[in-house]
Amino acid sequence: MTFEAKIINNKTNTQLLLNYLETSISDGMIFNSFVREINIIDDLGGTIILETPSEAVKFILERDYIEAVESAAKEVLERNVDVKLVIKGTYIPESNDGSESSVNQNKKPTLAESNVIEKYNLDNYVGCKFNSKALRGAKAIIEEQGVFSPLFIYSSSGLGKTHLLHAIGNEVIKKGKTALFINPDRLTYKLTKAMKKSQEAINEITDKITQFDYIMFDDIQNLGNRTKTLSILFNIINTATEKGTQIIFAADKTPNELGGFEDRFITRFEKGLTLEIKTPSINDLIEILKQKLDIENLNSAKWESQALSFIARNYSNSIRSIEGAVKRVKFFTMDNQSIKYTQAVVSKIFDQLKINKEELTPQRIISTVSHYYKISKTDIYGKTRKKNVVQARHIAMWLIRSLKQLSYAQIGEIFGGRDHSTTMSAISKIETSMRINSAVKLAIKQIESKITKVS
Repeated sequence: MTFEAKIINNKTNTQLLLNYLETSISDGMIFNSFVREINIIDDLGGTIILETPSEAVKFILERDYIEAVESAAKEVLERNVDVKLVIKGTYIPESNDGSESSVNQNKKPTLAESNVIEKYNLDNYVGCKFNSKALRGAKAIIEEQGVFSPLFIYSSSGLGKTHLLHAIGNEVIKKGKTALFINPDRLTYKLTKAMKKSQEAINEITDKITQFDYIMFDDIQNLGNRTKTLSILFNIINTATEKGTQIIFAADKTPNELGGFEDRFITRFEKGLTLEIKTPSINDLIEILKQKLDIENLNSAKWESQALSFIARNYSNSIRSIEGAVKRVKFFTMDNQSIKYTQAVVSKIFDQLKINKEELTPQRIISTVSHYYKISKTDIYGKTRKKNVVQARHIAMWLIRSLKQLSYAQIGEIFGGRDHSTTMSAISKIETSMRINSAVKLAIKQIESKITKVS
């Protein structure tokens, strides 16, 4: 096929693909925002190259819609194909001079193949006390490949692990190294498809992965109990380690707390350096908030300290939550360039808004109970048996169980290491009180309203 004919064929197939996707993706806004601008720019037989207009579109499609796109491509082209997404302007077609196999084995992976998102870098990663150790570890491996391998970073969701992985990738790419960011669900999907084909298809994926200087596995906990994927992953880790590759894992818990992994994996995870991103303090959150405000041109210097504290206090569960709050402020103030960001102004923007379930931390619940009953948090956490304190403590336990669905053991741990049976008994007493005492029921209703209200 001539070059001109290939272009025409790609355009025709692109239109057919878009037509198919428009009928299969029911949400018109999703289609118009993330699908309409894609283009087939190359057809390699077993793989088609789809160009996306931006990093954001590529990320969303890979995360949420790649299976739909591949299914549509299979129907339109009437053959099994893999879909490779690239950002506009980054794809370099492979030459075909009869030695394609040997060239592919030795060629350096390209930026487009890295899955590293440029906008997540060290310049906009806010270093504070809560993430200082993880940031130091990241800078150490950027400076010296393999000095701590694997580097295992863990924290609760939404505290910047993924951002830090991409930042590592971007920094080492600047230094001429290659880096690969791996989403666990995408890896499982690709390996499952390869397993249905042949061992050669599996080897092709593993060989490709181990070509990179830095390999970054995000949300590794999601691979727990995926036996076949884990078997291949272990071989990837072994091969990469032998090559001196820098491996980074991110997870929501320590290696020992991961479920669904054999001991050999835990040993591998712990072989290097394990670092925690801790829960940020209110001061950490305010520093992060200031940076996010400045990025959105909302000039943090013009904000009253009480206004900053208001957002940090109410959106303390994750950095993503703070970003969402900043977007809301931007939307409601975009027509008023001279606005003064006082607490009164900012709180009005969030008026009538309830706290998301994810924002409801046990600490917030206990703090609200403490204020309601005018009892110190120290007493609620403590051992005192004063009747009013015990009542408040038991109500706090009941609310945590009701709103957060934590286990009795987890709740007991929050309250000074009380055992499972003690916690269960306390919660049972409150449930009984609510049935026979309308005052208790009303108090809990009022407290719950205060907990979920932005204030």
